[in-house]
Amino acid sequence: MITALVPIKRNSQRIPNKNFLEINSKPLFFWILNSLLNSEFVDEIVVNHDDDYTVQEVSKYFDSIKFCKRPDELFGDDVSMNKIIECSLDECTNQTIIQVHTTSPLLKTNTIDDAIKFHLDKKQDIFSVNKLYERFYDKDLTPINHDINNLVQTQDLEPLYVENSALYIFSKENFKSNKNRINSNSNIFEISFPENIDIDNFEDFELARIFLEKNI
Repeated sequence: MITALVPIKRNSQRIPNKNFLEINSKPLFFWILNSLLNSEFVDEIVVNHDDDYTVQEVSKYFDSIKFCKRPDELFGDDVSMNKIIECSLDECTNQTIIQVHTTSPLLKTNTIDDAIKFHLDKKQDIFSVNKLYERFYDKDLTPINHDINNLVQTQDLEPLYVENSALYIFSKENFKSNKNRINSNSNIFEISFPENIDIDNFEDFELARIFLEKNI
C-alpha cells in the first residue's frame, strides 16, 4: 500500500490562512484529505505541519491522520518541499509515497487511483502535468515549439508539459538517492482542467469554489 504525504502550514503568503479558509462549507485542507481517504491504495496519510493549530483543525474532521511536525529550521515560505519530504520520511510506513497539496481541492479519488495504477504499471516515479498545445516563445521571443514561417493549427503543434504540483509519486529509495521527488527516470501523468486547478491566489480560490459547489 501507499502513504500519502500532505504538507499543511499555518500561514501563507498570497492568501492569509489559506489552508483553513472554507470553500463550499469545508476548510480547504478537507478536500484533498477526503479524496485520499477514499483511495483504494492509500492506507496511511501523514500531515506535515508547523503549528499545533493544524492538528486541532484537521482532527475535527478526520481521526485516522498521522501528524509530523517539521523542525524549526524548516519553518517559513522559502523552504524547499524536498526538505519537508525528507524530514517526514521516517513517519511514512510504506515504501511508496504520494505527495499532494491542499491547494488541489478538485483532485478526485479516481484520478489519484489512476495515477497510482500508472505508477505501478510503469514501475516509475511520476509527477503530474498539464499538456499544452500553445505557441511558446523564450525570453528573447524565439519560438520554442513552432515555426513562425510555417503556421500550423495549435492542436497540431508539438505539446509542451507544465508541472502542476497536483501529485508526485515516488519511492523512499529513489528520494533518498536523489534528494528529490523527481528524478531523471520519472514519468509524467496528465491531469486536465478543472482537477489541475492549483490555488495560488484569490482568483484560483474563487474558481475552485465554483466548481466544488457544482460538484464537478
